[in-house]
Amino acid sequence: MNIVDDPWIPVLCGDGQRQDVSLGDAFRRCHEIKDLVARPVERVSMLRLLLCVSYAALEGPKSQDDWKNCRRRLSEASLDYLKKWHHRFELYGERPFLQVSAGDMKPLGNATLDKLSFDLAAGNNATLFDHGANPKGRSQTDAWTMRNLLAYQSFSPGGKIGESTWGGMKTGSTSTHAPCVEKSMLQTILSGDTLFETLLLNLTDWEGLLTRGVTTIGRPIWELDLDSQSGGEVEEHCNSLLGRLVPRSRAIMIVEGDREMTLAAGHTYPKIPEGIDPMATVKMNAKTGDLHYRAVDLTKQPWRSLEAILTMRDDDQTGGPLCLRNLRQFSGEFFTIWTGGLAADKAKVLDQAEWLLTIPRALLSGPSLKMYRLGVTLADSACQNLWGAAKVYEKALKQKGKASQVVRQVFWATIGRPATAPTAGGSFLSPQVRHEDLAEGGCKVVLGGT
Repeated sequence: MNIVDDPWIPVLCGDGQRQDVSLGDAFRRCHEIKDLVARPVERVSMLRLLLCVSYAALEGPKSQDDWKNCRRRLSEASLDYLKKWHHRFELYGERPFLQVSAGDMKPLGNATLDKLSFDLAAGNNATLFDHGANPKGRSQTDAWTMRNLLAYQSFSPGGKIGESTWGGMKTGSTSTHAPCVEKSMLQTILSGDTLFETLLLNLTDWEGLLTRGVTTIGRPIWELDLDSQSGGEVEEHCNSLLGRLVPRSRAIMIVEGDREMTLAAGHTYPKIPEGIDPMATVKMNAKTGDLHYRAVDLTKQPWRSLEAILTMRDDDQTGGPLCLRNLRQFSGEFFTIWTGGLAADKAKVLDQAEWLLTIPRALLSGPSLKMYRLGVTLADSACQNLWGAAKVYEKALKQKGKASQVVRQVFWATIGRPATAPTAGGSFLSPQVRHEDLAEGGCKVVLGGT
């Protein structure tokens, strides 16, 4: 299977039909494809792959002016790039995509393919309603394997892992968190009306990247011959933007047709603050000054932290995703963001979550965000008072936590009900819009609140 030619990416087409497309078709048809159809971890990892290819193909955008012009050549340049590197996108073979070659690592056969999916019971990754697990694993399609391999390399939690020999050295019996699951980070994506618009919105100019937490741009993993777990070249790659977008955090070796694979520790990527993810929201601890990520909170919807998500990163590197810089080019009334990710407790996967939020552009101003934060603070205070009243009620009736256990959930569920979504001010970045007219376009962001 070559992922440039063979279908594996689930998308929603312009006619409303779901279809699997190849990596090449994703760029060839990006103007007509509406969206990706995938779970949160798959959505993030597939978009990061598409962005990584786009950055490498464009060799930019290097500046905001270059970003305005790259819309004309994004699709064509990406297709030319995929043609050039076509031989490096084979799922199996001598140089398998995002895996370790058979000649570089000692095979173990220590995990089933089911392990690649966070939704299936495999090993210690037990799920409540999955009863299809067996010691030899299940037979999976190549498309399934590719999607889950990509997601697993980006989101696999750290912990105990099988030990093998890679490049003549032992890999070790423990692994660290993959880049996208560090601190259960919340990923945020600007969402457009088509896949092309979404890609363009989330491409960030290199000048902005290099001054806001990104060390180097680098080259994608498939262009390099990294045949070991560590070393100077490996470290340099892992510190780069393109190395982080499509990581090889696990040393995986899959044989075509097998239900089992070799799984060991892979490359280690720098953690915050040495390495800061461009799609995450970064906050600062007021007491210690330490930087940390806004996490996927399964009990707290992200609209309650909207101020942090929509704050553009400054020199102190705090704020939302770096792609927010692109919103300065638009004057539309509303924009849409997708936000979500994987929640994990150390090595244990808790759940995946996602929210889609439509936001008025006026909220991007400093005073508006401050007012929004004050409103959330007021709601927090009201919830605390209601919880205190419930505790008094429980004490009077000699109950033990029955009311207070649910009062917070009911409160936030009530005030967090989505309002009727506003209509976006036209399709921004539509194919007929000239780059000179970008400032007059609309912009759409999706959030999950009221």
